[in-house]
Amino acid sequence: MRKTITLLAAVAFFCGGLFTATGQLIPDPKAPYLPPEVLEETAEKIQRGAENGNPIQQYMLGFIYEDGQFGKTEDYKKAFEWYMKSAKQGYIDACSSLAICYLKGIGVEINLTEAYAWSLVAKAEGDEAGRRIAEAIKTHAKDWKSYVEQAQARAKEIQKELKANKQAKEKKAEAQKKAEESAKKDEKDKKEREAQKKADSAISKPEGTITK
Repeated sequence: MRKTITLLAAVAFFCGGLFTATGQLIPDPKAPYLPPEVLEETAEKIQRGAENGNPIQQYMLGFIYEDGQFGKTEDYKKAFEWYMKSAKQGYIDACSSLAICYLKGIGVEINLTEAYAWSLVAKAEGDEAGRRIAEAIKTHAKDWKSYVEQAQARAKEIQKELKANKQAKEKKAEAQKKAEESAKKDEKDKKEREAQKKADSAISKPEGTITK
């Protein structure tokens, strides 16, 4: 327990004190005021985008649930779930958020192996928050060699999975693009056939026949 508390304090220090004890972002006092109805409408748009698979909006929705803002009730479990959906698509900010969730037990049981693994994944992509979290965990886990090795192995598994997900997404997008191009070509061919049919019909009409 004492090691965990020390570790959390270290993460808060390395992250520049951006998060409260529960993992919430400290609000900027200079941020403009927005009416509740505007916030709720914004949250609905983000929700729709997240449900349609947009990784950035999935991350944003996770943050909204974690912080209990934009008309949403604070729900750490949902926050974790949306962070995970976003991270699975390779959105790096979500990977750092997952590391914090596993580290602090936000919406999931504390798991330092997963926390370190996800921070390493974010760090490998150049994410500063991921680097700081990984550095903090590593500094306070020098006597947990087996744990660190497990986390490093787990990070490689995650990276492999994210790469596979990316390739599958690109393949799906390419297939969808080809389907759309094919549909456009079919529509174009159909219009050309109809135009030709109309032209042939006009030519075959007897002289003096009025075509409407």
